[in-house]
Amino acid sequence: MNSLIMVLFVAFLGGALPVFMKITMEVIPPQTFIFLRFIIAAIILVPLFLYKKEKLIGKKQFLFVAIFGYLNILFASLGIHRTSPVMSQMLYSVVPIITAVFAHFFLKTKLTKKRILGVVIGFVGVLIIIIAPAIQKNQMSSGSLLGNIIVSFAVLSYSVYTITSKKIQKKNSSLTVMTYLTFFILSIQIFIMPFEINNLDFISNITNKTIIALLYVGIIGTSLYHFLYLNVIKTAGPVTASLVLYLQPIFSFISAFFLLGETISLSFIIGSIFALSGAYITSSNQN
Repeated sequence: MNSLIMVLFVAFLGGALPVFMKITMEVIPPQTFIFLRFIIAAIILVPLFLYKKEKLIGKKQFLFVAIFGYLNILFASLGIHRTSPVMSQMLYSVVPIITAVFAHFFLKTKLTKKRILGVVIGFVGVLIIIIAPAIQKNQMSSGSLLGNIIVSFAVLSYSVYTITSKKIQKKNSSLTVMTYLTFFILSIQIFIMPFEINNLDFISNITNKTIIALLYVGIIGTSLYHFLYLNVIKTAGPVTASLVLYLQPIFSFISAFFLLGETISLSFIIGSIFALSGAYITSSNQN
């Protein structure tokens, strides 16, 4: 029961994340948003990291992991800026499918008939979700075709990050990995951000709603969520943890409905059924 409560809590935190990202980026440009997000995360993580006095083990391996971790953050921010938060969350729900395919080719994990079936069903669902804007142009929840494609690149990057980070996680704590990843992202964004800001007019448009949304993303969505999610993997196992990805779209829709007034389109429902079914079949076979 404790594991189930934790899964529901983490899914709630993660489901609301893209909604608050969307709210923030309605005012703050994406690259600046990424920089501010991880500045806030650093304020939370660094004191804990210094207190623990931990060191990163496997710096060469970490560099590869960090690159894909950064690409996930970059594409997710650029994509959510252009599409629906609910749509982006649904695309992330198929991470178990992509991870299974990548693991087959790069880690030589066996791809069983059941898992192949799950991959095919999930792929059909993802395809429907991505092209939904072209099918139902007036539905807000369908997002935009470009935004959906960009988020798809984020999902691919996150899948590679998930696979490659397993070895690093065995040697280092989640606090160490998150702290170093935060500094890696900030070291890139500090050079990219100035090119995005032509002027600072957006500052005058920042409201209390924007600040609250940014704080949620920085403190809860970046620091607390990832820490708790890794904790679920360690205590309950990867299969139970994968339930988080299936439940997040539900909480994402609830958040988007109340905060953004989003509704669900028919194509989104059909695509979601295929995507979630495929993800469930693929991950349940890992038992």
